[in-house]
Amino acid sequence: YAERDGIRFYTWEWNEKGREIAGGQPAIGVMADELQETHPHLVRIGPDGFLRVDYGGLAAELGGA
Repeated sequence: YAERDGIRFYTWEWNEKGREIAGGQPAIGVMADELQETHPHLVRIGPDGFLRVDYGGLAAELGGA
């Protein structure tokens, strides 16, 4: 992983179920449960019950990273 401003960024490979849920999203990002601890306003619960990250809000807070 890499870290910026105390936020860890990860890469991963989607499994079959992850591809179904993610719908083609990139395989790089943050772990919602970790981000929720420091930036709860950027995490919500989706209709499927999984945590979702507001990546637009995160990029704005990091200065367009």
